[in-house]
Amino acid sequence: MKKPLPICVIGAGLIGARHVEVALKSDFVDLVAVVEADEARRIKLIESGLSAVAAVDDLPKNVRAAVIATPTPAHYENSMSALDKGLGVLLEKPVAATLGEARAVVDAFEKAGIPLVVGHHRRCHPSRFRRVKSFQVSVIWLVFKVFGRYAKMTAISTHFGAVSQVRVLL
Repeated sequence: MKKPLPICVIGAGLIGARHVEVALKSDFVDLVAVVEADEARRIKLIESGLSAVAAVDDLPKNVRAAVIATPTPAHYENSMSALDKGLGVLLEKPVAATLGEARAVVDAFEKAGIPLVVGHHRRCHPSRFRRVKSFQVSVIWLVFKVFGRYAKMTAISTHFGAVSQVRVLL
């Protein structure tokens, strides 16, 4: 087996804590540090035996990739900080708080040739499929914009009140 990839998790809230948990159990990654701006939360991480720092700039030099699981308004800044350090990034959705910031993040990573992956892990969670199977869910698909080879669609589930947008290849 290859040597585990040294990573960090940026943000130790609800979703970030789950990423930390999974990273600690994985043979494929080595969780080098957790970046957490909240001092009280950072102290708890350190007391639990994890390496925790206040900012991306404080990360050890051996970190090669980051999972960004901060609140959406911080995605742009954290993504660009990770890019400045040359880190590949798994970024929790959405990419950024605004379309302009999202485009800037995607363009910057593309220009640098550094991997950027946007996580949609909840869409594939087994419990989601169990819930859907247990109900007769009626879903209405409405095409509201077609551009190039893609159609942007909105799915409306009458049982869950969920609205999500997807791109599908035509």
